[in-house]
Amino acid sequence: MSEFTLPLNWQDDYWEKIDFTDVVEVYGKLREDFLGGGKSSMQLPEPSKAMVAQTIKEAHDRSIEVNYLLNTTCISNLEFTKKGYRQVRKMFDWLSVIGVDAVTVAMPFIAEV
Repeated sequence: MSEFTLPLNWQDDYWEKIDFTDVVEVYGKLREDFLGGGKSSMQLPEPSKAMVAQTIKEAHDRSIEVNYLLNTTCISNLEFTKKGYRQVRKMFDWLSVIGVDAVTVAMPFIAEV
């Protein structure tokens, strides 16, 4: 059996247009958040936090895990400031509340948090 991981496109009909039979994980992120990601935010759709939470629920209803991307490589050392550290914790707290199964990070300090 093949297993696949697919990107989220945040379109309303996402779950109806794809055969998710062999999909074990989907991944994506908000267009903009404190940590950013590997793509320019201009290239990404703009889901709301409510849409992200609903998508996670839909994925879980289908027994699919969700991986949230926090794969930026630099935030100008803000992660080492008190305010920056609080923002990182706030992001992880929100991801925990909405039930994200995994987080992809590129920065070692963020991985430690």
